[in-house]
Amino acid sequence: MRITLTIRKHFHRVNRPEAVRSPLILLKAETATLQSGNFPCYLPVNKIPDNQRIDSSKLMNNIKYHQGDWASRSAMEVARSHAPTATYNGKIYVFGGGGPDFKSLNSTTIYDPATNSWTAGSEMPTLRSGAIATTVGDAIYIIGGGFKKPDGNFQFLRTTEIYHPETDSWEVGPEMLQPHDYPAGALFDNHIYILGGHHPDATLSGPKTDPGFDFCERLNL
Repeated sequence: MRITLTIRKHFHRVNRPEAVRSPLILLKAETATLQSGNFPCYLPVNKIPDNQRIDSSKLMNNIKYHQGDWASRSAMEVARSHAPTATYNGKIYVFGGGGPDFKSLNSTTIYDPATNSWTAGSEMPTLRSGAIATTVGDAIYIIGGGFKKPDGNFQFLRTTEIYHPETDSWEVGPEMLQPHDYPAGALFDNHIYILGGHHPDATLSGPKTDPGFDFCERLNL
């Protein structure tokens, strides 16, 4: 395994999103109500022509679902959960995850759909599960996550490690401002956004007593 210690970029905090889940627009005469999982938000629609308003009751009926079939593929050598995945050059890369007894792994496992086979890549420098993985050009960024310690408590990470598939090598990236375990992540406009995740203080029992985390940050690439 080859590790190159190079830190060129930094994370920055961004404003947290409103806690809106499964939005449903209910149209009234003068306002539209956006019903969320936590609270309603009111949006003025009195200036929207009637022919441009959305009837949410008919919206789901117009969605076309793909009627495909599931097929079994070659199984992984080691069962795991909470493993970040990414694609590069026609292959699927799986990094770490929680293995047997939820002991965190640091493996790099590569699936080739063309041959329906798995191969091993260079191991991650850090044991972890619950990270996010995103492909940026010829590199794959593995960010955050955590691991279960021998005493049963959890350790959440600010760690960023960058995998280079072409050379099967790792580079250490900049640490996040806060630890994020199992966050949401997105690549947008030359930034990697890390949003929420398990609360950093929920280390005793893990997700069982987790109040959630609203801290958001981004890596400027």
